[in-house]
Amino acid sequence: MTSDYYETLFDADKIKQARKRLKKEYKQRKRSLKQVEKASELLGEVITRGFLTAYVLHILSEKSLCGNEILKEIEQRTDGRWTPSPGGVYPLLRKLEKQGFVSGEWDDPDRRTRRSYHLTPEGRLELDRLLVTLQPRAENTLQAFVLIVQDLFGGKLKNAKTVTGSATSSVKR
Repeated sequence: MTSDYYETLFDADKIKQARKRLKKEYKQRKRSLKQVEKASELLGEVITRGFLTAYVLHILSEKSLCGNEILKEIEQRTDGRWTPSPGGVYPLLRKLEKQGFVSGEWDDPDRRTRRSYHLTPEGRLELDRLLVTLQPRAENTLQAFVLIVQDLFGGKLKNAKTVTGSATSSVKR
């Protein structure tokens, strides 16, 4: 092997360029990983911390319902794609009632089998506050989720253009 071969193989400029390229790729992948981790945290946070509360308050702002009707209403509005567990909704309703955001009344006080809830004026104020504070978090989570789905499934995801197109267009409002 000639010295030209070793000079090309150990060309300091080429090594420097390769190192720079690899460092840039590493930073991009690290940034993408952080976005995935952040999206995962945000998705869980949005759903469990405030999102369900806001959604229940929103539904009760339209009409009085009992807990089971709230579960069915959420399932219907999400085309069956999400039904929160009764173990999440009923304690939430009790908490909201203690906070004065909803008021519950037994349909039959003697039998106590069905309790209907309605939104109070304080609950309306809380819903308005939640909508303002949750919107940026929801938009960020939605954007991150769309990017993750596109990255994972690309064009292979059934109805991907419809889902991601509508999600990103609704986010850009």
